[in-house]
Amino acid sequence: MLAWRFPNVSKLPFLLIYSISLSFYYFSWTFYASILIIIGGSILNYFNMKQMTRQMKKVNAAKDKKMNAITELIFNIKMIKLYSWVDAFEKWVSQARNEEIKAWYIRYFVSILNSFLNTGMSSLIIIG
Repeated sequence: MLAWRFPNVSKLPFLLIYSISLSFYYFSWTFYASILIIIGGSILNYFNMKQMTRQMKKVNAAKDKKMNAITELIFNIKMIKLYSWVDAFEKWVSQARNEEIKAWYIRYFVSILNSFLNTGMSSLIIIG
């Protein structure tokens, strides 16, 4: 079955080279500018997505730290009030919350950068 398709597959590299050369002949440098913008945008998007996943892991770690602090606070509320440790635990929980908010801000910044890359690349291709 695959042997019948081989002649068609073997023509693909030649057709690709022929179509690229014809596109360059008709569209000159704008064709390659668009291709370079697409390739550059894909590379930038790849690194942006890696950064986005890294930031999401940091957000999840900060969220877990905050939830552990809150859970410990709730389970030990009687001892905390008995020994007047309210201020120390409030500081501990607010510090964990601030770390989570900072991680969310960075994640949103990376998300905005991703949106800019996705929408900006299409505009650059049209201009190019």
